[in-house]
Amino acid sequence: MPNQNTLELIVFAGIGIVILGFFWRIIVIGAALLFAIVVLANHTPPTETKTVAPSVVVQQEVIIEPQKVNDPRREEYVQGCVKYGFTKQSCEDYWDGKVDSLMEI
Repeated sequence: MPNQNTLELIVFAGIGIVILGFFWRIIVIGAALLFAIVVLANHTPPTETKTVAPSVVVQQEVIIEPQKVNDPRREEYVQGCVKYGFTKQSCEDYWDGKVDSLMEI
């Protein structure tokens, strides 16, 4: 003989199946209505978005060239550099740091 708990479970399951069998349409309609109410209750009105025109920023670049300092070593360097076959302008540019290498000139 089956256990008392098992028989009770079978009886309750049968009652549940019969209730679902008779009222399944009403249960589905009720679930759909509940869903619709929840969705509509959580509705928030659309907020107005403000469009802001992009602003134009004008920047001016000021290039300040350093003044040449009369360094006595500079003249010695330029004279020695010219003796090796480079032009005076390329030697001065290298001394001033305008180029990284004399071979680039």
